[in-house]
Amino acid sequence: MEVARFLPILFGLHSARPEARTSIRHLDCLKPSRRRAFLLDVVPRLAARGEAFVGLLSVDGSVVAAQLCLGKDGVRSLYYSGYRPTLARYSIGMLTTAAILEDAVLRGVHGVEFLRGANRFKSRWGRATRIETDRVLARRPRTVRAREGYARGRKALRKRLHRWRSLLERIASAVLPQI
Repeated sequence: MEVARFLPILFGLHSARPEARTSIRHLDCLKPSRRRAFLLDVVPRLAARGEAFVGLLSVDGSVVAAQLCLGKDGVRSLYYSGYRPTLARYSIGMLTTAAILEDAVLRGVHGVEFLRGANRFKSRWGRATRIETDRVLARRPRTVRAREGYARGRKALRKRLHRWRSLLERIASAVLPQI
């Protein structure tokens, strides 16, 4: 099946994306081998039913970006993506999304879903804002609030450390070649 052949390309481009020097931090969500194994198992089955495909963007015969799409009943959902970090300055991810949206229009798709979250790039494609709310019912609300506070603090610290590391790497790469 063709989609099974394209998944490793998607995995490689997705894993390379965090190396891009952009203001947006990208995580390698496909690093765990169990996630890749899951996708290798499930996506070809969905593709056989016409419910999944991998969109590839090629430049001069070389694949430079990929996007996994899921779809059913005239609605397409954009899922994992990846691109060559060297092309980040050309908004290669946005170009890939534009090509997939163009293909969706040509195929009569009436809706496109960007998965949950308020990522900045999503606002380029639509104006509808969705508000998410979480409700937790607990016997010990203080314990739940303490755990949530710890998780938020840990996430904020991780984000701050990533920014500092990126800054130090840029400074080191600017200074070390001169030594």
